[in-house]
Amino acid sequence: MRSVLGTHAVCTNPDTCPAAVNAPSPPGDSWHYSIGHWVEDDPLTGDGAFSSAGAFGFYPWIDSTKTVYGVIARETLSGALTSVKCGRLIRRAWQKGSAQL
Repeated sequence: MRSVLGTHAVCTNPDTCPAAVNAPSPPGDSWHYSIGHWVEDDPLTGDGAFSSAGAFGFYPWIDSTKTVYGVIARETLSGALTSVKCGRLIRRAWQKGSAQL
């Protein structure tokens, strides 16, 4: 799967792609959808990670270099967005080599 991460990605945000119908990414973000996963490549907020956020908080991800991965495994009725935010913070901390953000 490593070699196809991010390939054939399509725009899903109707605000930026007229043919798109729905943007399930966090408000203000414009992700692309690839083969069975999201590409978190919004030009302002994205870090290029590959992910697949679940409706109840499960959030596996692979960083843009395809060398570091993680899983946020929680159950919540508040949905995936909290887990996405948590995953972003973990990736950023790992890249900076610090727990402080």
